[in-house]
Order: sequence, then structure tokens, then C-alpha cells
Amino acid sequence: MKQLFSHTLTDLTELSDYLEPLKVYIRNHSNEGDVFLVQGDFARCFEMVNFIKSLGFMAVHSTTKRDTIEKMVNDKAENFSRFEHVIFRRY
Repeated sequence: MKQLFSHTLTDLTELSDYLEPLKVYIRNHSNEGDVFLVQGDFARCFEMVNFIKSLGFMAVHSTTKRDTIEKMVNDKAENFSRFEHVIFRRY
């Protein structure tokens, strides 16, 4: 399921069929009180948040803090970023 939701789709104009396996999984494996972290592509998030809320569950997204360090590696500047969840906001 992780790959289904984390893969960026650039060629689909409609996401409902693509997201159906994830919706089936959520319907079959969710329990009262579960909270869903939904982030990423806007259209996919919009559809999944509406779906999750229609089932009576809470959907949230996180705010993150990013620390970036620039290092020289083989005479090239490379940036390394560390992301940390700070808070979760309810949709």
C-alpha cells in the first residue's frame, strides 16, 4: 500500500480507480479511533481526505521542520536535509 500512495502520478487525469485498492484496504483494516496521516499530491490528498472523513475517521497532515546541511563531497556541494514532524493539523 505504501508504494501505491507514495508514487507520484503524472499521467492520470482521474484517480478514483487507481486509489480504489487503498480505499478497500482502509475499509477492511481500520478501527474506531484510527487517525490517518495524508500528505503528498494535492488531488490525491483531497480525494483520500474526503473518503476518510466519509467513513467517520480523522485525517491529519503534519507541519515539518527542515534542517539542511551543505557538505563538500568530491569537490561538489551536496545538501543533506533532515525533516522532523512538529505538529499534526486536522483537515
